[in-house]
Formats: sequence, structure tokens, C-alpha cells
Amino acid sequence: MSRYNRYKPKVKKDVFILNETMAAGADVSIYSGDAPFGFRILDAWSVAKSADAGTWKLYDGSSDITDAVAVTGTDKTVDRVGTIDDAKHEISAEGTLTIVGDHTLADAEIYILCLRLT
Repeated sequence: MSRYNRYKPKVKKDVFILNETMAAGADVSIYSGDAPFGFRILDAWSVAKSADAGTWKLYDGSSDITDAVAVTGTDKTVDRVGTIDDAKHEISAEGTLTIVGDHTLADAEIYILCLRLT
């Protein structure tokens, strides 16, 4: 028996990626008290779409979920979160999730890896 066949998870949960575009460092509301189900944020990263630098972070409506991510001033670079607050990384059903930009010129595609809980 292959060592990979021995592991059989007892619970199947959905992993999914949210994708949003941040333009000129503007905030992006993903869910505003209307998340369709509970989920946990596992990772987040951005791909710069211009040579404009800036920052972004994830926010749950009352607290920061991640540290600020610096979008480098180089087109096509990938930048990822350095910390995720384990006390804040679960978004409940009907919860809020916002990408908070620094309102500079940064343009980026932001990807958020999530695990469905409910």
C-alpha cells in the first residue's frame, strides 16, 4: 500500500480562493456583513499590476487580520502576508472581509486562500 493511500481524511472541507483587484490603493469590500458561510483565511498574496508601490491588509470590520503587505514598485512581483492573526482569521457566516489599501497608486490582483468551515 502506498504511503499516500493510508491517509484518508474523515472530513471534507472546501478550499477556495477569493480574487479581487485593488486599483490605486483603494479599499475593496469583499463581504460587508454578508459572507455566505464561515471560512478561515489561510494565506493571501498580491501580484503587482504596475510599477506603483503601496500597501494593503485584510480587515474583518473591527480588527486587522494580517499585517500590511508592501506592494513593491515593480510590475509583476508577488508579495504575500507575513503574519495572520490566529484570533481574527476566521470569518463567520454573515461576517465582513475588506482589503484595506493605503490609497496610494498601487494596482494589484489580490488572492486570498480560504478554508470553508460551515
